[in-house]
Amino acid sequence: TFASFILMAQSIELLGAFLDNKPVKARGQSRDRFSNALHQLFEGRYSRCNEGFFLYNTYRNQLVHAFYPSEYLILLAKPENKLTHLGKSDKKLVICADILLKDISLAVEKIVKGIEIGQIKNKNLPQFLEFSSPL
Repeated sequence: TFASFILMAQSIELLGAFLDNKPVKARGQSRDRFSNALHQLFEGRYSRCNEGFFLYNTYRNQLVHAFYPSEYLILLAKPENKLTHLGKSDKKLVICADILLKDISLAVEKIVKGIEIGQIKNKNLPQFLEFSSPL
């Protein structure tokens, strides 16, 4: 489960790359891409949790660069007891992998649909990574 949080953080950033006109490998775009993806592709509560780049700094950066969770987060496989996704417990933000994965899947669907109708330009990714409909 822990590794899934790292992959999901990177996935959010990659989704944000589809929202700008820069190459996927453009330098210095992590914060903006992660934040833009949360703002444009996810429910509003994600943007609210990212105010002041909180999620970017404590979730994405902490896990991707240090490989351990921030002291400001509680990472769970799924909600348990009174700990709910994007809820607070002892001033810590709770993130549940199963719900985050579902929300990322919905964001991917938005990107795919945007590509299919021409609102979003498909990036030059290796063919096995390109977002397209399964048929």
